[in-house]
Amino acid sequence: MAAAYALLLLPSPPVPPTLSSLKAAYDQPLTATLTRLARIASECSKVSVLDIALPCSDFCSEEQARNSNAQLYEKVQGLLAGVYSLLAFICSRESIDVSGEFGVDARVLLIDYKCTKIYPADLDFSPKALPACVVELPTLACSHRPWTHLFVTDDEQGEDFYQKFVLRSQGGRDERVVTSYKPQRVPGGHLTHVAEEAPDMQRAQEETGSEVNWSKHYYAVANGGTYDHLHFGHKLLLTMTVFLVKSSSLTSSLFASSEREEPTRRVIIGITDQALLKNKSYREFLENWETRQSRVSAFLKGILDFTPPNTSCAISSFYRDDEGPNGKAVITKYHYPKITIECVAISDPFGPTITDEGLSALVVSGESRQGGNAVNERRKEKGWPALDVFEINVLDAVEFEQNEDTVMNEENFAAKLSSTQIRKGLSEDFDRLPKVGWLAE
Repeated sequence: MAAAYALLLLPSPPVPPTLSSLKAAYDQPLTATLTRLARIASECSKVSVLDIALPCSDFCSEEQARNSNAQLYEKVQGLLAGVYSLLAFICSRESIDVSGEFGVDARVLLIDYKCTKIYPADLDFSPKALPACVVELPTLACSHRPWTHLFVTDDEQGEDFYQKFVLRSQGGRDERVVTSYKPQRVPGGHLTHVAEEAPDMQRAQEETGSEVNWSKHYYAVANGGTYDHLHFGHKLLLTMTVFLVKSSSLTSSLFASSEREEPTRRVIIGITDQALLKNKSYREFLENWETRQSRVSAFLKGILDFTPPNTSCAISSFYRDDEGPNGKAVITKYHYPKITIECVAISDPFGPTITDEGLSALVVSGESRQGGNAVNERRKEKGWPALDVFEINVLDAVEFEQNEDTVMNEENFAAKLSSTQIRKGLSEDFDRLPKVGWLAE
């Protein structure tokens, strides 16, 4: 049996996207899809890959993005954090492996889709005023992705999404269109839409301790971490880091009538080198830098690369190994959307944030908030401008447990979101192996 590569078309999210409303809307379709793919993965002993198409036009339209991606950050990261928390909760409840070789690798794709939106008859792949990780429906439908399964909710919104997707796919694929395989229906959920207040930017600024200019555009945004055994928390952090970078069409328009050279749109990801990990728990199960870097790059390719048909040289990549701090890196240039990803090996807690003056923003988790303050202290000592610090939510499942008949295993949930817990599980599995031959103690 071949491995599964699936696409799930979710209806537009509830408004506001609280944890309880997201669970009501998406628990059933996600559970049905994940359990089917987990069964396929077990039968074929290969990872099932799942692209989850999440409409976000209510939170991040092209018109809204023309101002600044920073203004949309709180709403979008709250939505995405809620969906990834729900994914972790479901995988914990259903005992679905999300980190092993025979599990399900799920990633959320932010889609510029609204059921009331009218799409032009001719396909238009020109750059839009959207964040690099937000994909228009026609671009998604006409991508080269070899999906083997298509999951659609069995409700009116799901059918509408599916019909528009098929209509656009027929305009972009060569001979093979998505109608060549039958969509699999999964139960829909309960969607709610009520009046929503605008996000409290001042409160968010007070919580992060940063003086963010919410109307500012960012050309170079960084984050850093171990990225061991890539999990849902990492995926949220990576997506929102890309989200902050200004769109290519906006960048081009600002410099069209200027003699100034257009700045390169960059995402800098500091990945800790082995020297910094010697005190990590269960370090014998740590992945090496090359493996962690390749998984980060693969995830980013999954949310960025929707290359139109007949497009050549869409991605170029090269390895850098210079002397000095942060000299080791893998640089990947995407030409559609126009953005450069730099995965840099870091051997100290600061990495490129104190060697690259051109950085303008830093994305951190709530657990590493103080690290952002320390970075800016070091930049201040060098006479460099401080980085604006943005924060992602810590993924949680406490609210999901309400109205559940079974009590969630907290350690099992943590194993979906913690590299340490994943390594602990690998260690326990190893200890259960029969100790024979060279394995004898």
